Amino acid sequence: MSKILSEETLQAIERGDSIALIWTIHDVLLMSEDEEGNETITEDAAREILQQLYEDHNANYGISWHTIYEAIGNYKRQGGVDDSRA
Repeated sequence: MSKILSEETLQAIERGDSIALIWTIHDVLLMSEDEEGNETITEDAAREILQQLYEDHNANYGISWHTIYEAIGNYKRQGGVDDSRA
């Protein structure tokens, strides 16, 4: 996924001619928190989930807090639960 924005794209964003919406692993970790506020996945798991969101996203719908929450659930259901955090 290492797509780095070109200098031209960065300049277009700075001029206001383009926008870029950024989701981070910290957003994924925030959505993974349990009722007590403890993260239920690792940073590595959050990276995997973020990568999957990138690969599977539908440009008609984008990525939202709901899609992140659902992606975390899918990750856990597919056996990606980090036992050290359980």
